[in-house]
Amino acid sequence: MKIFVARAARFLAGDVAVSQLLDIGMSTPTTGMVHDVAWRTAPDTRVVYASYDPTTLAHVHSLRKDAAEGAVAHVHNSFDEPHKTLREAAATLDFRRPVAVTCRRP
Repeated sequence: MKIFVARAARFLAGDVAVSQLLDIGMSTPTTGMVHDVAWRTAPDTRVVYASYDPTTLAHVHSLRKDAAEGAVAHVHNSFDEPHKTLREAAATLDFRRPVAVTCRRP
């Protein structure tokens, strides 16, 4: 993960106490993903990844086994249909509360 995104996730989950993150444009998973960083600071953080990459989808599905119920999800979409991303993310995120968005354009 880029250093900036890791620092942003740590800052948002810790210093600002935003417990919901939407990561748009995530690519093939690596170490130090947004949920890893956020959960070290605030274990109750909910994270939704939005990506069109099938490898990412498979990886996030495997995360669900180790995560608390509803703590991590994946929307198979990216930049083209933001309404779809938000609609599907609403199954995990509560948009009545603050949601931080990280975005990486391919």
